Amino acid sequence: MLEKVKEDNCKFYCYSGELIKEINICSISVKYIGLEENKMDWGGKFYVPLQYIQYNDDNSILIQSFPEFKDFIFDFINKFLDDLFSKNTFDYMYKYLSDKLKESFNIIPNPDWYENFSVGYGINGKSELNLSKKQDSTVMFNEKTEYEVIEKYTGMDKNTRGIYYGTLIDDKIVSVASWNNYHIYTDYPDTVNVVEIGSGTHEDYRNKGYAVSNVVSMAEWILDYGFYAVYNTSSRNIGSQKTAKSAGFSEIRRWKMYVFKQEEI
Repeated sequence: MLEKVKEDNCKFYCYSGELIKEINICSISVKYIGLEENKMDWGGKFYVPLQYIQYNDDNSILIQSFPEFKDFIFDFINKFLDDLFSKNTFDYMYKYLSDKLKESFNIIPNPDWYENFSVGYGINGKSELNLSKKQDSTVMFNEKTEYEVIEKYTGMDKNTRGIYYGTLIDDKIVSVASWNNYHIYTDYPDTVNVVEIGSGTHEDYRNKGYAVSNVVSMAEWILDYGFYAVYNTSSRNIGSQKTAKSAGFSEIRRWKMYVFKQEEI
């Protein structure tokens, strides 16, 4: 399954870039993707000069950055092999990028993203799913629904496309697990081997097992459909991490988008 996830990442990030270098340092495999200069600017507000993904199984790495940072990245990997797979890696890279971008472009870290990184979970098959966590209140929905959806916390609305699973309480959908089917419907048709699950629960209905039940049901449907299921969350969101683990998912990757912004004058 993880090989499919790696392939999915590489296709996604190579969509507008080019894999220009692949090296092996000791036991670590590194793939580097050169990022086009004009992709750095997100509408004049945010800048993403580097993305960094670490895979748990074999200590392999996928990096996307601007060419000017390429030499630094490979030098860093050579010098800090023993500490690559720790939070210190993210911190060290942030300091380097912060100094360079501040000096050259007056660009500073975005504080909302500074300490945060993403954690990705995956599952190989239904045998790993915790099917005992499924509850009777979990219902499958297909396209539009007549029920009220609490949009603020679930991230869904009545016009959400595709199959998803939700907890129905008093004719309200209070917790949802859905799949990000933009992979199929938009620009990346070749990445449908791996499907990401997203979940959300209204704050008044948390800690009742609804999210786990919905995630298990959504993952079961995805696996039955012939895809691999992944679940991504923030390093800050301990509750979401517990949901993934309780559903039967295991951590497979960590990654960070280095997000910066123009300093206000």
